[in-house]
Amino acid sequence: MVGFTKFIGDNWSLGADATYVSEYYSDLDNEEEYKAGDYIVSNARVKYELDDLTLDAYIKNLTNEDIIYLDRSSTSSVGQSRTVGISATYRM
Repeated sequence: MVGFTKFIGDNWSLGADATYVSEYYSDLDNEEEYKAGDYIVSNARVKYELDDLTLDAYIKNLTNEDIIYLDRSSTSSVGQSRTVGISATYRM
């Protein structure tokens, strides 16, 4: 994983990160048909802080990478697709 956060003035920050997952086997016998991984997931975020209020905007899985944790003929387990969000936090 590699990432950064850049602070801009007293109130703003922006950041991004990327994680690489190499190929792996999703079963105990290391069978070829159960290979998974080999993807890069990147995320980006912007934060604004003013006194007790914090606003966060983010994009997870920025490139909408297909993430497969487990792939069997009858079952699959997949990762989160691109997600965009905003959150607000107020501390009293």
